[in-house]
Amino acid sequence: MISSTGEYSIFEKIAKVKISGGKVEQTLRIERKVTLKNRMALKFEGIDTAEEASQLVGHELAIEEKDLPGLPGEHFYCYELIGLKVVDTSGEVIGEIVEVLENPANDIFVVRSSQKEEILIPATKEVVRRIDLERGLIEIKLIPGLLD
Repeated sequence: MISSTGEYSIFEKIAKVKISGGKVEQTLRIERKVTLKNRMALKFEGIDTAEEASQLVGHELAIEEKDLPGLPGEHFYCYELIGLKVVDTSGEVIGEIVEVLENPANDIFVVRSSQKEEILIPATKEVVRRIDLERGLIEIKLIPGLLD
C-alpha cells in the first residue's frame, strides 16, 4: 500500500479499513502490518492467497473518521471542507466548495457558484479569513481579479 499522504503511522493504531473501487466495497480487518521503505504491507483476515490479494490492487483504503488524528491549529481535512458555503467579508454568497486541489504552494478551493461556474480560490491567509465548520462556511476576502 502507498499512502496518498505519505503517512503510515495512522495504520499502526487501527484494526480495520474500508476498501472501495472496482468490484469490491467492503470493510476488512487488518491481521498483520509490515512497514517497508516507502510503503506498508497489510495482511487482511480472509485474504490468504496472492490471487485474492491481487483483486484489491488499485483500490482505495479509507479509515473511519474517529480514527483520524487531530490536526493542529487552523488545519482541516479536505473532506471537511467539501460542501461548505463560501462567502465574502460582507456575507455575500460566492458558492460552495466542491473540491480541494492540493498543490505544493497552497491548496486551491474549487467553488461552484449559483450560476454553476467554477471559481478557483487560493487557500492562503491573505484570502481565507475564517473557516467555521459548525456554521458550514468559509469567509474570504475578495482580492482584485479573484472572481474574474
